[in-house]
Amino acid sequence: MDTPSTGNLNVFLIPIDFSDAEGSVYQFDAVQEQIDLFNEWFDFHSRSALTFNWVFPRQWFRMPRSSADYGIIKQDPTYIERAWELASDGIAAADPSVDFTDNQFVYFLLPRTIEHIATDFGHYSAHVFSDEGRIPKFFGGGKYFYGVSYKGIPRQLWSLWAHETGHTLGLAGHAPVNVAGIDYMGPSLHLMYDQSGDSQILSAWDQWLLGWMPEEEVYCLPSSDLDVTDVDLTPLELPPSGYRAAMVPLSETTVIVVESRRPEGYTIPGDTGGSGVLVYLVDTTKDNDRTGAGQRLAKERFAEFVSPQGNPFLKVGQSVTVEGITVTYLQSDVSVVQSGANDVVRITRISPPTTTVGPTTTVGPTTTVGPTTTVGPTGGPQNDVVAGCGWFGSQQEAQEWFEASPGFGHGVDTNDDEVACGVGDLGGLVDCGGTSAELVLGHLCPNYGTE
Repeated sequence: MDTPSTGNLNVFLIPIDFSDAEGSVYQFDAVQEQIDLFNEWFDFHSRSALTFNWVFPRQWFRMPRSSADYGIIKQDPTYIERAWELASDGIAAADPSVDFTDNQFVYFLLPRTIEHIATDFGHYSAHVFSDEGRIPKFFGGGKYFYGVSYKGIPRQLWSLWAHETGHTLGLAGHAPVNVAGIDYMGPSLHLMYDQSGDSQILSAWDQWLLGWMPEEEVYCLPSSDLDVTDVDLTPLELPPSGYRAAMVPLSETTVIVVESRRPEGYTIPGDTGGSGVLVYLVDTTKDNDRTGAGQRLAKERFAEFVSPQGNPFLKVGQSVTVEGITVTYLQSDVSVVQSGANDVVRITRISPPTTTVGPTTTVGPTTTVGPTTTVGPTGGPQNDVVAGCGWFGSQQEAQEWFEASPGFGHGVDTNDDEVACGVGDLGGLVDCGGTSAELVLGHLCPNYGTE
């Protein structure tokens, strides 16, 4: 994508409504708050290197057809064509009132009453034109983004806009989504995985790619040059100081990334605790296969968390080893998980190099990361693989597998209470944000996996 990551960009927010979904002027004040939150997020992450000039005409532009008549269905083969039609009508309606010169992105604001555009409509290489020229990038969030997440948290337009803008900045996003060796997709800990997840922080990797994390804030040393080193990391949620990430290149295409996190600011306390050290392996030769997302299965992604349990966060004292490099969460002082405290990690080159990731999973050029069986949300895995709660149709199924699979159950018992996929486990029993009369596994919630 060609959106620049520095400078001042012209962004347009065009309100459009329909005969079957009328807009209200009372929505505009709340939307202005979303614009302000968007600006604050980019100011924090880019260190004020990227700013936005918003053009927001506070009036609704009526579309010539009903929202139902546009037939916007994300999975339909005509989706792009229909999205272009709606965007073209929206631009034409606003053109007499809006000068679209030098537009970098056009967002469409839909009424909160929208019903027939279920998720969104958008495109980043569109042939849509205004009087002033082409509108290549547009996006509009539908009914889904006026709802709540499976945890009952209201979704936000600002984080949706930030996520989509991130894609046009060149960020692939949607990874890491799982712990290596566990195909089940875990909670979102970065905005580019899921804009409505537990955290709206931009990962250290993405910040570095965009040039928003200066070199002096990244401890970086090729694996061949490492011996033993301790690195003090400032959590990404806190104001910049010291090292913000540690990166260990393993080759021209793979790198270990270590970052520190805290449940404050752009990160809310989540099921995983949201505090401590994350380690993930980035492989730039891999693409993002999201075809299993609807079943909460993580197929090939360019990055995976590395952890000895299903929870992506390392516990104090834990280590993981990737291709001869060991990362240990060294700090043992309980205050390390309190607000404002940093995390200390020890990075060690071991000899001879090994290829173990945690206690049970292996990675490397001649091994396979993850189970080698074909499984689904209602079919349990074999007993010789690390399972995730997304592979079971009920807590009882998970418990039966757990008891029959000693040594492989840490992916379903992430809180170590000897109950598989129970309350508090990653992907375990939840009430779907209050919408379910009984507790069910997270992936069985009606709106789970649609973000």
